[in-house]
Amino acid sequence: MSLPERDSEEILPITFSSYEEYCDELNNFLSQYEYLFVGNTYDENHELLSVTKSVHWMITDHYHNLPTEWIKEYYEPLEHYLKSHPEHSKEVYCYMMNITTDVMPSVILPSKIDKDIVNYLTSNYPLPVSLQQFIDNCRKLTPTFKIAEMDRIQDPTTNSWFVVDLKGNSQPIDLCLMKQKKKYEIKLLGNEIIEIAKKQGISTVVDVGCGKGYLTEYIVLNSNLRVVGIEGNAEFTSKMEVRVNDVERKRASGQQIARAEGYTAFLTAQTTPEEFKSIAKLKDEKVMLTGLHPCGDLTPTLMRFFKAIPQIKTVCMVGCCYHKLTENPKSLSTHFNQTQNAIIKEADKYGFPMSQHLLQGEHKIKFHLSQSYVTSNPHPQSKTRDEWLYAMKMQSYRAALELFIHNHLPSYVEVHYTGAIREQYSKSFGAYLVRALQNIRRHAYTFTFKNPNYKDVLIQWVDEFLKTPDAIQQCNEWYKSIGACDEILFQCIPFILLQARLSQVLEGFVWADRVLFMKEFCSSVSCRRLFHPFISPRGILLIAHK
Repeated sequence: MSLPERDSEEILPITFSSYEEYCDELNNFLSQYEYLFVGNTYDENHELLSVTKSVHWMITDHYHNLPTEWIKEYYEPLEHYLKSHPEHSKEVYCYMMNITTDVMPSVILPSKIDKDIVNYLTSNYPLPVSLQQFIDNCRKLTPTFKIAEMDRIQDPTTNSWFVVDLKGNSQPIDLCLMKQKKKYEIKLLGNEIIEIAKKQGISTVVDVGCGKGYLTEYIVLNSNLRVVGIEGNAEFTSKMEVRVNDVERKRASGQQIARAEGYTAFLTAQTTPEEFKSIAKLKDEKVMLTGLHPCGDLTPTLMRFFKAIPQIKTVCMVGCCYHKLTENPKSLSTHFNQTQNAIIKEADKYGFPMSQHLLQGEHKIKFHLSQSYVTSNPHPQSKTRDEWLYAMKMQSYRAALELFIHNHLPSYVEVHYTGAIREQYSKSFGAYLVRALQNIRRHAYTFTFKNPNYKDVLIQWVDEFLKTPDAIQQCNEWYKSIGACDEILFQCIPFILLQARLSQVLEGFVWADRVLFMKEFCSSVSCRRLFHPFISPRGILLIAHK
């Protein structure tokens, strides 16, 4: 069967003839490798019982959930080589990271890395057949991305990935007071919105999650559209006003600056279409709904408003934070027998899945994302080898931190909020752990734990531990005793690197579901990558018309 005509920039891989076919293949593949990105426990009826966060996988020895062939033929031999030749640890890690992307083997090695050792490892420790098949399938299922300005993106190894026309001292008034990445996003999405509005006869654009009003002001300054910005954070709404005043001061003498309408409202799945119409002050007009990175469930909520509100004729948005999407924990249970209408109504309370295709029948979704942080990973091709080494170290530290706390407080299994830990506190695991515990203690008063009694127990233990003489040295010795070599835990490596491969596949699954949802009621649906992933990793744009 020949493939139908399609937009050459569509994310649908060329080996698939439809999003339905693509979605089914993703569903089957991801359910087979669910253990790589989530730690779910189900009952005999396949109802979700519990979720073990990836930061706890050292506690549960999740490493041994990997296929026996992968462990025996690849990971164990490499671990044995590493223990025998610890002086070549970084060579081992650089060889192993080649699995993350197709271009990684050609990415330059860091200084002081022995290329001959890496080549030796490549020749003598090949991937097992089934692991190579996994990589091949990931490649097949990764969303296609073709961007018109790809050729203008510089080599990622230079760490300078911005297009030439956004550099220099020029500060056009519609792009001033923004960081470089934001300029790039606003200009591309803003121009897309303005062009679509002209073609579709749109008179009003509603930007939800508008933040400080960058996108709304860009559209106002470059079109005659009525623009409404809705933001749930009142502080951002006030900053939007301050920013507009700053822009006005920069305008040419006598130039009038149009203003967008800004409203503060926190939208949820419980917000009704009528409430949204009132918040946005929609009239009898043709409306486009847009958003630049509306977080988590907000994107599905907006898509449902699009379906329910007649005035909204077009949607044009770039989503993000897939790891915050909510799911119905009972949806996979064999006892979850409801009518079609009841299933759809129940699904409206959650962020994923959205489409009837995945909600019921023979194509029904087979696993839970369980708010997997894998889906929040940045585009793996944007990282240099040094950045991967640092990421492997920090994720090893994070897993070891949870294991360390659990060893001292074994009656509890809680996730701890460390906040950002700067590189200056990450020279060793001991230094990291002490800083992390200080942060955890500070945030414990406002953080919600599963067990309400845990907060007091945790604070008391942290206070006592931080008084320990030579705490940093003791922690460093403990870290080595659990298998760390050159600050990286070997048992964390497979998940860090394989999840990098899976991150884009999971992203494709989320968007395939959204496309199929839109196809249920739209006359036209398109899904393509708007932003270059090296600049803005969450850059997939969905455009739909009713």
